[in-house]
Amino acid sequence: MERKIGAAWVLIAILSFSILSVNWLTLTGTTEFTSGKPERSELIVEIEVDSDTTTQEIRIEKATPFVLWMLVRDSVGEDTESENSDEIEVESQQEPEDDDQSSMENMQSILTAFVSVFGFVAILSALQVRIRKRWMFAFWGIGLILFLSLPMAWMGDMGQSLDSGLPEEQGPEEEEAFVHVNSESNFEVVFIGVEFHFIGDGWDLGMVDEEERNSTIEEPPSDEDHDAHIAWDGQISLRYGNAVTIWLTIGLLLLVMATYERVQNKQNLADSEE
Repeated sequence: MERKIGAAWVLIAILSFSILSVNWLTLTGTTEFTSGKPERSELIVEIEVDSDTTTQEIRIEKATPFVLWMLVRDSVGEDTESENSDEIEVESQQEPEDDDQSSMENMQSILTAFVSVFGFVAILSALQVRIRKRWMFAFWGIGLILFLSLPMAWMGDMGQSLDSGLPEEQGPEEEEAFVHVNSESNFEVVFIGVEFHFIGDGWDLGMVDEEERNSTIEEPPSDEDHDAHIAWDGQISLRYGNAVTIWLTIGLLLLVMATYERVQNKQNLADSEE
């Protein structure tokens, strides 16, 4: 029995350290423009988090309509805005982003140290150092809570980005570029993750003649086939990576080991009584 238990502990140690080399979280976002000048263009964002890095990839498929939209639209920003006010705005927007990044890095460091210690304890157990199973189960449970808590900040950020319908960084950066924005969003729980779905539309003042902008702001035009009427449909998928699957496998192995030891102890006790 000791040999089988030792082999199981070795397997748990290998699985624990393998968590440090696989993805922890995967976020995929897609937005397809369904009306207006950028119609048919699709924006795709892919973000992956592992133990020490966060990689991000942004690409545009069928990019020609989107590029033409950006080229032909007029700026609707105030020409009299001072550079100082712009700098203050950028700094105020950048500060919470830095805080979020700092929090993510801290969580990555904590989980990396936690998993490493767990793997080291598994090695000690394989060397027949007596460690109570209840402690290992408690240790594993804390790790599971940490993994499940990892995307909470991201989910909050995604909820804020969907409030206006059109996700940030996927259109003009001017605050007042869109008027009469209508949007709907919902989310559903999927296998080891969540998905956000959103649809929306609005009127881009940059695609409206300057003399008609005031009337467009007061009331949306009746012609919804106008190039200025921009509509979009998309989804954001946030899923736990292979790390959570491995961690759940470790928990299952701990449960099997505890059950096996209990059965063997009962059998040995029965044999000794006979």
